[in-house]
Amino acid sequence: MRVLRQPRVAAYYLIHTSAQIGTWVQQVVVGWYAWEQTHSELLLGILIFVQFAPSFVVSPLAGILVDRGKVRQVVRIADATCGLTSLVLAALAVTGNLTIFALLACALLVGICGSFSQPARQVLLTKLVEKTEIASAVSVNSVSMNIARSVGPLGAAYLITNNLSFFAFALSGVTALADAMFVRVLSGNDGETKPVRPPRRESFLVTLKGAFTAVLDDRSMRLVFLVYLAYAMLGRPVIDMLPAIVDSILRQDARVLGNINALFGVLAIAAGLLLSLVSHIRTLLKVQVISLVFLASGTAMLSLSSSELGGYFAIGIFALGQAAVNICSSAFAQMQAVETHKGRVVALHVMTFRAGAAVGGLLVGYVAGLMGLANAMIAIAACLSIVFACAIGTAMRFRG
Repeated sequence: MRVLRQPRVAAYYLIHTSAQIGTWVQQVVVGWYAWEQTHSELLLGILIFVQFAPSFVVSPLAGILVDRGKVRQVVRIADATCGLTSLVLAALAVTGNLTIFALLACALLVGICGSFSQPARQVLLTKLVEKTEIASAVSVNSVSMNIARSVGPLGAAYLITNNLSFFAFALSGVTALADAMFVRVLSGNDGETKPVRPPRRESFLVTLKGAFTAVLDDRSMRLVFLVYLAYAMLGRPVIDMLPAIVDSILRQDARVLGNINALFGVLAIAAGLLLSLVSHIRTLLKVQVISLVFLASGTAMLSLSSSELGGYFAIGIFALGQAAVNICSSAFAQMQAVETHKGRVVALHVMTFRAGAAVGGLLVGYVAGLMGLANAMIAIAACLSIVFACAIGTAMRFRG
């Protein structure tokens, strides 16, 4: 947590955490609204897909822009667009014109913005701290996100039960715009060095190839990305299916959905604080692979839970694994990547997650519609266990 001793870094986390709270309030409200209107696991899967699918094209482009010195411009424009989109949702909700089609369209636009913003923000964060503090900064960033995850869903549950869903969209829009404005102020005094440019202007494909080469030529980096892809495709859809899980498996209401998301955030915060003490790259790799065990166990227990208490316990196990795989993979990628390719490698890391979540969400939603949500989650747990068995040997042999 020593990175928070720097005033501008602390201010960055404070403003960004507020924006993430607004994002989580909106995300929970959107998921619950879509489930209440249709009771379709497939629709939830489609909602996940349209939010994350743009990453296939957008994230590599974002990485190229970042490596060419456009970090803050990318963050500002993407976050401002995302904020305006949320305000449009608020207006539709107030006037009674909010439809599933409008939700899908706005989710697509938010997904495009997120595909630009996420890799740029990760690189911006590394430019605010020393290289030796990157792992700590990534952990604190995870803590920030999970504080938002703890607070946001509780607010969302209150708004849902009091028919104030429109306020969730308004809050998300205002905080996103405030975050974009702060990044603009921050850009005036950030101490960033100028980007290292190639001797000649490279084409999009040549530039993108450099990121893939940087990952594929490094055995440990390949392992990190493969484990992260497994989490994105199999683990992340569990989070987005929580409205359906709470209603159809746990037989509970929006209050429990808010409580489960809040507990998820609290335990992920604890994991983030613990991992902020880890700076050795070898340890990061091992923890990331072992986290698959927590993800598989939590998913299996959640599918078998028949009570509110069982759901809390299962989501707690899952939360520890989710925090570990996110923090360790992100820190490893940023520490292992060379400076001239960092933006593209981070963008590829983001694309791995978002593209995996898009495909996984659609697949899990379809399978759950065919064989039932609980059975689909058992299959997810089995697949995660297989990935762990294949990866653990390589992780233990890695020397750093």
